[in-house]
Amino acid sequence: IDRNCLAGEITQVLIEFLEVAINSIVFLKGIYPP
Repeated sequence: IDRNCLAGEITQVLIEFLEVAINSIVFLKGIYPP
C-alpha cells in the first residue's frame, strides 16, 4: 500500500467532510440568527 496515496485519499475525505460541516453551520446560522 502506498502511504502517500492513502494519505491523499484521507485528506480528500477530510476536506470534503469539513466543507459539508462548514456549509451546515452557515446554513443553520442563516435559519437561526443569534
